[in-house]
Amino acid sequence: MIYLAKPTGDILGRPNGLREETCKMKKTLTDMWELTFEVSKYVDENNNFSPSDFYESLSPNMYLLLESDTANALFLIDAEPVVTGDGIQETKSVTAHTAECELQQKFLRSFYINNGTGESQEYLADGNLDAYTGLPKEYISLANFEHPGLSLLHLALQETGWTVDDSLKTAEADACARKYQFSVDGKDIYSFLMSEVAPTAKILFFFDRRKRRVSFRSYPNIGKDTGICIGLRNLASRIQVESTADAALITRYRPSCESGSGLGIEYVNFGDPYLYNLDYFAATRNEYGDYKYVTESFHNQYAAWNKKREDLRPDYIALTKEYNQTLLAIRELQNRLPDDGCSIDYKTYKADELYLSLNAYEKALAALTTLYKNDYPGLYPSPDTALDEAHLRTTMYWHDYYAYKYQIIPSVLEAMKIWYATDENGNLERDENGRYIVCENGNPAYAGNPAMVKPVTAFLYEFELYGLEELKAKRKAWMECVSLLYRDGFIKSGTKENPTSYQTPDEAGWERLTASQKAQFTTISAFKDTLNSYLDYMAFDSRPNAITGTSCKGIIRLCEAAISERQGEIASLQEHLASVNAERDALSASVLPQNNFNTENLKLFCLLINEADYSSKNIVTTNLDDILTMVDVAETLYQDAKSHLDIASHPQYAFHTTIDNLFALEEFAPLWEDFVIGNFIRLQPDLFRDDSETLRLISIESNPLQTTGDISVEFSTMTRSLSDVNDLAFLFGEGASGSHPSSGSSSGSGGTYGKNDADIQIANNMLNALLKSETFGTQIADVILDSIRTNKGNFGKLIAHSGIFDSLESGQLKVSGDCLFNKIKSSNWDGTEDNLLSNSIGSIIDLSNGYFNLGGKLKWNGKQLNVEGNGKFSGDIIANSIILNKDSVVTGLTSDKLIDASGFVIQDVAIGNQNTTSHSENYFRLSSEGLLEADNAVIHGTIYATDGRFAGDITANRLTADTSGTIAGWTFNRDGFYKENPAFNSPTGIYLGSEGFSIKDAFSVDHMGNLKSTNAFISGGEIKFNGQYEESNESHNIEISLSKNGFTLTSPNENVEYMKIVPSWWNGGKVISSNPMIASKPYCEFSAKGISGTYTFYLSSADQTDYLFHYGYTLRNTYVYASTTSSGSQLRIDDDGYFKRYASSSKMYKKDISTNICDDLNPRKLYDLDIVQFQYNEDYLDKDDQRFGKDIIGFLAEDVNEIYPIACNLKNGEPEVPEYNMLIAPMLKLIQEQHEEIESLKHRVTILEQKV
Repeated sequence: MIYLAKPTGDILGRPNGLREETCKMKKTLTDMWELTFEVSKYVDENNNFSPSDFYESLSPNMYLLLESDTANALFLIDAEPVVTGDGIQETKSVTAHTAECELQQKFLRSFYINNGTGESQEYLADGNLDAYTGLPKEYISLANFEHPGLSLLHLALQETGWTVDDSLKTAEADACARKYQFSVDGKDIYSFLMSEVAPTAKILFFFDRRKRRVSFRSYPNIGKDTGICIGLRNLASRIQVESTADAALITRYRPSCESGSGLGIEYVNFGDPYLYNLDYFAATRNEYGDYKYVTESFHNQYAAWNKKREDLRPDYIALTKEYNQTLLAIRELQNRLPDDGCSIDYKTYKADELYLSLNAYEKALAALTTLYKNDYPGLYPSPDTALDEAHLRTTMYWHDYYAYKYQIIPSVLEAMKIWYATDENGNLERDENGRYIVCENGNPAYAGNPAMVKPVTAFLYEFELYGLEELKAKRKAWMECVSLLYRDGFIKSGTKENPTSYQTPDEAGWERLTASQKAQFTTISAFKDTLNSYLDYMAFDSRPNAITGTSCKGIIRLCEAAISERQGEIASLQEHLASVNAERDALSASVLPQNNFNTENLKLFCLLINEADYSSKNIVTTNLDDILTMVDVAETLYQDAKSHLDIASHPQYAFHTTIDNLFALEEFAPLWEDFVIGNFIRLQPDLFRDDSETLRLISIESNPLQTTGDISVEFSTMTRSLSDVNDLAFLFGEGASGSHPSSGSSSGSGGTYGKNDADIQIANNMLNALLKSETFGTQIADVILDSIRTNKGNFGKLIAHSGIFDSLESGQLKVSGDCLFNKIKSSNWDGTEDNLLSNSIGSIIDLSNGYFNLGGKLKWNGKQLNVEGNGKFSGDIIANSIILNKDSVVTGLTSDKLIDASGFVIQDVAIGNQNTTSHSENYFRLSSEGLLEADNAVIHGTIYATDGRFAGDITANRLTADTSGTIAGWTFNRDGFYKENPAFNSPTGIYLGSEGFSIKDAFSVDHMGNLKSTNAFISGGEIKFNGQYEESNESHNIEISLSKNGFTLTSPNENVEYMKIVPSWWNGGKVISSNPMIASKPYCEFSAKGISGTYTFYLSSADQTDYLFHYGYTLRNTYVYASTTSSGSQLRIDDDGYFKRYASSSKMYKKDISTNICDDLNPRKLYDLDIVQFQYNEDYLDKDDQRFGKDIIGFLAEDVNEIYPIACNLKNGEPEVPEYNMLIAPMLKLIQEQHEEIESLKHRVTILEQKV
C-alpha cells in the first residue's frame, strides 16, 4: 500500500485513484530511492465517477508511506507533480524520494573537523582542551557514542531530526574510531556524507527511512556473497554486456606528477619515461587454444623481457640513488653557502623581534646539539656529556651549528644592545628573573656610543661554510683588493705571480727596501700599515689578522686551500659518478625492446602500442624534495601508474539485465531474503556455458504494488587490476582504489621553527634529521628545558617529558606518569643510607619496595607495622592473629578473661547480637559449659555427638545409616526404600526393594525382569509385539516388529508380510503393503529420494496394473482414455513438467480489449509462414506411436517464432512447439478478410454479369 502521510509518518489516508500498474520504485545502493506513479482525479464507483481521495493533497513537501514486502519507507514528494488531461480524465504523475533527501536541504556552515585550528570542532567540544597545553585531549572520530561532541556523524546530524544508529557501536567499532580531516562550508549534509565522507572513509551509508537513523558499512564488509545464480536458463530474459572503456585498450603510459616538477618514472625505469603493459594481448587465447593476437614466439619473448625488467629494476633504482646522492654531494660542494640568517642585518630589528629571534635560534641550536648527540651515542652516553666540537666539525651538523653559535646568535646579541640595557662594560644586563631589560626608548648607552655594537663577521672566513663557486668569487674579489694594496718590494723572494716569501712589516723589512721602493710610502708607518693589510690577504704563515680578528694565514691563502680541497673532493666524486652511470647505462641497454625481441616480434610490439599520458594529483614533490628523495616519489608514481595501466590495458565490462519478478514465483522464495542491493550474485551471460561473473547488485527497479512484470537490475562495475577484482572505483569514484602519500607542502628551502617565535630558517639537514628522529618529541621537550637555564624567570606553563630541578617553589605541583622512582625523603630525615628506616625525625618512602618511616611514629619494614601512640579504626580489622597485651581491652573484656594457658575459654565469650528467628545477625557465643552457638560455622575435622538436630540442609560426601531412617518422607530399612506404601505394585507410592521397583500401579519391573507400563517411550534396540486378531470369524497370529531396520507387520505362522516400512538413504524410504491373496506381487508401494526423488505407485487387481505414475518417465491410467467429455479445459504440461490448465478465453480475465490489431500481431504475417513436410527423429517418438516413421505436414517452431512469435511456445528461451490455439484467431481473421473480399468480388461479378 501507498499512503499519504505527515512528516512524522502518521497516515492521513490512501489515494484510491492510484493506478497500481504505473507504480515504479528504484532502490539504489549509492543514492536515494525513487518512487513514481500516476493517480487519477476521478474514480469509477458503481458506474459513477467521483473525485478520488487525497488527489489534491498529492503536492510537494507531502510524504508518502510505502508498505510492501520489499520496502517499508517514507518518501518525500520533492517535485511538483505533472498534471495531464484529455477532457475526460485528469492524472498526476508523482515523483518522490526517500526521506534522506531532507538532508539535501540542511547545510553545514564553517564545519571543520580535525583541522587543528581554533574554529575546528575538536577545539569547540566541551571540556576537550587540555588546561596546560591548550590542545585537544581527543580528536573527532567518525562516530563516538560516548562523547557525541567528538563524533563527526553526531555533529553533522544534530538538529536535523536524524540520529546515528546505535548498532554501529559493535558492528563497526573499528571504523567508528577512525579519524579524518574535513573542511566544509555551505554544503548540504547529504552531499557531504555521500561525496566526501563515504569515499574518504571507504564506507557506504544506509538509511532507516522510517525511524530516520543513519548507519554505514565499511568496505569490504558491504554485502555478502549469496550464491544466487541468475542467467538465461532461469530468470533472465535479457542480459546486456558492454565495455566500460571509452576507447581502445591503453598499453603504454607516460606517467608524471601534477606538482609542476615534471617528475616522471625515469629514475626507476631504466631512464625510460614509458610504462608498458601488453599482458592482455600477449596472453589471451581464442576458442581453439591458440594465442588470439600474437604468436607463441612473441608471447615467450614478451614474458622473458617483462621478467628481466622487474628482476633488474631494484638494481637500477639502487644505482640511481647512488648516482643522485653523489650528484647532490657534488652540487653541495660547488654551491655551499652559510645559513641565510648569517647575512641578516639585525640592527634593523625592533626589540621584540630581536628577543623572538634570539629565543628561536637558541632553541634551534639546542635542538641541533641534541640531534647530533643522539646520532653518536658512543661519544655521548649522557645528554650532559661535554660537546666535542672537533668531532662535530666532521658531521653534517657543523655548518648549521657554526652559523647559529658563532654568527647568528652573537649578531642578535650585539644588535640587542640598541634596545636593551647594558652595564659599564657594554654587556647586556638581566633582571632578577634572568630576563634582558628592555629600555622603553632604546639603550641610552648606544645613543651615546653607537660603536659599542660590533659587527660579527666570523662566518665570512669560516671557509668550510662555502662551496667552490663562492670560494672562487671570494678569491676574485679579494685579489682585486690585493692589487690595490700591492707595492713593489713587498715580495721578498719569488715573483709577483709566484711569490715564496714576503717582507716583514717592521724596521728590518723597511731597511731591505731600495730607495725607489721606499719612495712609494710617506713614512715607515705607512709602509707597515700597507704591508700588514696586504699580508692579511696573502701571508703564507699564521700571524695576527686584522680582517678575521684571529691569528691565521692570509685569507686568500686560506681560501685557495679551501678551493683546492673542494676541487679534490669534487674530482673524486665525479670519477665515482661516471662509474655508477656506466653501470646504469649497461642495465638500461640490456632491457631495450630492440635487444630482447627479434625483428618480426619487435614490429608487432610497436603495432600493439596504444599510448596515453598519466598523471596523479595525489603524488607531488615539494621544495623539501631533492633528486634523492625524488627517486622514492618516482617509485610511488611507477607503482601507481602500473596499477592503473593494468586496468586500462584489460577489457572491463558492465552488465545490465532484465529478469522475471522472482518475488512472484514461489519456487524462488528461498532467494527473496538475499536478493537485496549490496549483495553479490552470480550472473551467467551465456546460455550454453557455465561461466559466471560475481557482481554486486546496486539497483533494483520494480513495481512494489504488483508482483507481476519484470524487474530491472543493475550491477556495479567490477574492475580487474593487478591485485584483485573489486568495485571500489564504482562505489567511491575514480581513484578510490588506493591513496598515495604526499610529501607535504612548504615554502622556502627549509621549514620554520616555532609557532610564537620568530620565523627562522632551519637547514634541510637538520629538518630531515628532526623528521627521521623517532624520539624527537621527547628530545625537543628536554632541549627546551635546557634553554630555561639561560632564562631564569617565571613560566606560566612548563611542559616536558623529563627535567631536573634544583627546587620547586610555591604554587601547585602536579605529578603524573611513571616519573617517580627510587626514594622520596624529607629534608630533615636523620636516617642513614645503610639503615633507611632508622630515622627518628623526618620521613622517607622507599618506592622500590614500599617500606616507609614517617617521623619515627609509623613504620613498615615489609614484615611489621609499628605505630607509636594511640590509634582508632573506623572500619574492620582483618588479621591472622591479634596479640593483646596484659592491659588490653576488647569490647569491655580484659585479656585475663579470654583464654587460659591451655588456650581454652574459661569465661563466657559472645560476639555480635543474637537473632534466633532469622539468624540475620553475625553472632558467635561459646559458654564456659562448652555450648557453642553461631550463625555459621566451618569445622575442619570430625564432629562427635550423641544426638543432634539440623533445621537446614545437610551436604556430605557420604551418609551412613546402620538400621533405618526417614528422609523428607522417604523411609528406608534393610529391606528397601519406599514412600507412602511399603508394598510392591501398590496403587500408591513408590517402592524399591527385593521384589522389584514400582511407581504406583502404572509402571513396574519385578525381580524377574518383567516390565509393565501403561505407556512407554523406548530409544534404541528392537521392540516386538505378538498377539492374535480376528477377521471374518478367523483368528490370525500377528507379530509387530519395530527396530532400526524399519517396521514390519507379519503373520509368522502364515509366512505373510502385510506391511513393511524400510528406511533407505538412496530411495529416501519405502512403504510396501501386500495382499496375502497375491503374495507374489506388491499391492501398494511408495518410495522417495530427496526432494527430486522417484515416486512409484501401483494399484493392482489380480495381475493387471490399472494406474502407474513414475515421476520423470511415465504417467498412465488405463481407465482415463475410456472416459470422454465434450466440455472443460485442456490439460497442458509446461517446460518445467508441471500440469496446468490451459488459459481461459473468458472476458473476465482480459483487459485492453480492442479490435484494432497492432503490427506485431498482423495476421497477414502468416502468409510468410512455410508449410513443410517432415518425419520425427527415430529416438523422439515411441515406436508404437501411429505416426512413427510417417511423413507429416506442419510447421517448424523456429519458423513460427520468427514470423509470428506470440504463437510459439518456448523452452529455456528456445522455440519448442507452435501454439495452435494462438494461430486459430489470426487464421480466422484472414478467413474473415478473405470472405469479405470474396463477397465483394461476387457482388462485382454479379454487377458485371448484369452489365454483360
